Amino acid sequence: MLMIKRFCQWMSGLLLLTILLFPSPVSAGSKEIISDGTYIMGAGETPSVALAKAVFDAKYKAADQMGTYLANLPEVKNMQLTPDELNTFAWGQIKTTVLDEKQSKADNNTLEFRVSVRCVVSTNDIHTNDKQQLRTLTVIRDTYDKLIQESTLLRQQSSTYTKQQFKNKMMQNEQFFIALQLFEKGYDAHIHSDYRSAISFYSKALKRYPLFEYPYRNRGCAYMSIGKFDLALADFNQAVEINPQFADAYYNRALVYQNNGQYELALENYNLAIQYNPQDSQTYNNRGILYQSHKQHELALADFNQAIEINPQDAYAYCNRGLVYKVTGRNDLAVESYSQAIHFDPQCIEAYYNRAIAHQDSGQYDLALADYNQIIKLDLRYANAYYSKAFVYRHLGRYIEAIQAYKLFLEYAPSDDSDIPNVKQLIRELGGTV
Repeated sequence: MLMIKRFCQWMSGLLLLTILLFPSPVSAGSKEIISDGTYIMGAGETPSVALAKAVFDAKYKAADQMGTYLANLPEVKNMQLTPDELNTFAWGQIKTTVLDEKQSKADNNTLEFRVSVRCVVSTNDIHTNDKQQLRTLTVIRDTYDKLIQESTLLRQQSSTYTKQQFKNKMMQNEQFFIALQLFEKGYDAHIHSDYRSAISFYSKALKRYPLFEYPYRNRGCAYMSIGKFDLALADFNQAVEINPQFADAYYNRALVYQNNGQYELALENYNLAIQYNPQDSQTYNNRGILYQSHKQHELALADFNQAIEINPQDAYAYCNRGLVYKVTGRNDLAVESYSQAIHFDPQCIEAYYNRAIAHQDSGQYDLALADYNQIIKLDLRYANAYYSKAFVYRHLGRYIEAIQAYKLFLEYAPSDDSDIPNVKQLIRELGGTV
């Protein structure tokens, strides 16, 4: 099975190498910082937005300290973040509560907002992110910062505009800011798998500021998560119309085409995603899967190798490369790739399963059984592990253990599994009862 990485978990079929996505909780605990923020509100601005900008200032200041704290968590260390990515990641985890707010008149008929904000990161609610999520967090944070700088500059240059021009520009700035707040709420709902709430927030953001491509991209992903692929495709189309160099939108549009079996369109969009972001390992991984699905083994192998070169700890790419080696008769290299996948992700059941099959095919039955047993430790209800264990036991003449494994398969397999009648017959042939 191949593993597809994606921003939204939605596909079934081949082994999913999920991007996407989504959340993995980390160790318990929390960190709290009290941070102060300020914002000068001028003509044409509203108090509620000015307050929100002051809160952003406080949260922005807290991110450095939070980054230092999070950097020491094992799960965050494993993400291999650059200092800037760590700062962005920390900023995205912070939840804020305004403890105190004050307003005072400043120069030139302006009003200064000062806030004291409790900034909390609860490690019970932290979700590890892939690069696409980090890019989204970067967009949110940097766009907030840009809009605040823009409003300050507008005030400084107000004399260069007519009164109506200044009013319109400031209104547009605030509408974008409010849209960004709604987008951020949608993102938070999204990473907690509340897709319908996410869609609602993204839609509200687009009503406020329809030229913002990211809500289209994210709403498309949320639509994919609930199986509405036509709506998802329409949103990805709109995103690239607004921003023709939006690599993430091409990437997700490729996923829709791949799901629909539209090979050429999927390939075209993966190529565009790579053109505009050649350093995204996830895109190479998924394009490799597309090639492999059409038995273009060497093209697939080249893409998995490129994914690994970009991200040497990409367990998914190692696992997929192992499959290419396996189907092209390079069993030893397959085992090596699966082992590397397990090294970087010890919870990767698919890597254990594929490695067990490779061991089994080379007659290393004890190693195969060890991998099947490890899978069962990770997921007691993983029915295929029992089925495969039983096959090995039968081959070794350990019939009682084979019967026990087959019965556990029957206990955990879905009721519509096509192997159930065959397994019942095998149990009877081995002298067991069903």
